[in-house]
This record gives sequence, C-alpha cells and structure tokens, in this order.
Amino acid sequence: MQIQLYGLKRCRKTQRAISWLMEKNIPFEFHDLIRPGVSAEKISGWENTAGYLQVLDTGRTAFKKLAPKVKAAIKGGPETLKLLLGEPRLIRRPVLETADVLLLGFDEAAYVKALL
Repeated sequence: MQIQLYGLKRCRKTQRAISWLMEKNIPFEFHDLIRPGVSAEKISGWENTAGYLQVLDTGRTAFKKLAPKVKAAIKGGPETLKLLLGEPRLIRRPVLETADVLLLGFDEAAYVKALL
C-alpha cells in the first residue's frame, strides 16, 4: 500500500501524522501543499470523494479572514477549486491518501482503522 501524505511541514496536525506514521514504521511519501503544491485534479478528486465541506477547513484563520461575499460563493465545484488552488492553507490537513483510503485531518483512531 502506497501512502501519500499532503500537508504543511509547520502544521502541528501534519507533524503529528508524520510522527505517528514513523513510530509505526509505515512508509509514506510527503507532499507539501505549498511547494511544489497540489494539482487541480488532485483537489477535485478529494472533493468528489469526501465533499468540499470536508476538504475546506473552515476553522482556519485564513478562512475566517475571507470576505463574507467570498465565503457565501463557496458551494463546491469550480469556485471552491479556484479558492483552494489559490490558498492551499485552506485545505484540511493532513490529507492521507492510498488507492482506497482518503483521510482528511489527523485522527489517530481513523489512522489505526485504515492502516493497521
């Protein structure tokens, strides 16, 4: 099983996921959401699988700073994709992906169920 982990190196939840995977000796490949970034196809796939409300992290300061008009326009699809491509910090992190698993955010119980 190939594990792809998307996140930000300085994000505490991403760091917790990395530490957990390393402690369990589970190999993974890390992808930074900012540099080199994440493709529109990848974000679209996450949105199709989990729904845009799961991919978009509305608890982030970056989201709270958005203008009310921008927030009101977010209804999934192209608008959300454009927003997430322009501001990848709005993606719920970390994103763990395998061929048949997609986990958004770090939840140890969900990681155990999916990977062990």
